[in-house]
Amino acid sequence: PHPSHAPGGTGGGTSTPYTLPPTHTHLNNTCHAVSGILDGGSDYQKTIQSMMNKLTAENFERISQKLVAAINKEISETALELVVDIIFEKAVREPHFSALYSDLCLYISKNTTTLPDTQTNFRRLLL
Repeated sequence: PHPSHAPGGTGGGTSTPYTLPPTHTHLNNTCHAVSGILDGGSDYQKTIQSMMNKLTAENFERISQKLVAAINKEISETALELVVDIIFEKAVREPHFSALYSDLCLYISKNTTTLPDTQTNFRRLLL
């Protein structure tokens, strides 16, 4: 990233470029690498990523409802892990939208299904 994007950077002088932290991974490592998600992948990945790219404060309710519908339609531990990874990556890359992504996580956790066999849900995977 450009030095002006570094935390505390002003765009001038000799500031050290900001490096993103390592990619978030889950304990069981069954989710896809975030770099693979951003480069393409399944239709589900593309659908979630597309909705996330459209998310703004103005359309939060509408996009959040669509995200929850897509998540509940494809409900599995791997699908939930994928959503967590996408949101995490977006929050790291776009910190100015962190409050929006925080609200999204709360909305998703309240409106998605818990997996019956494992009692796994979005909130558990997020934490």
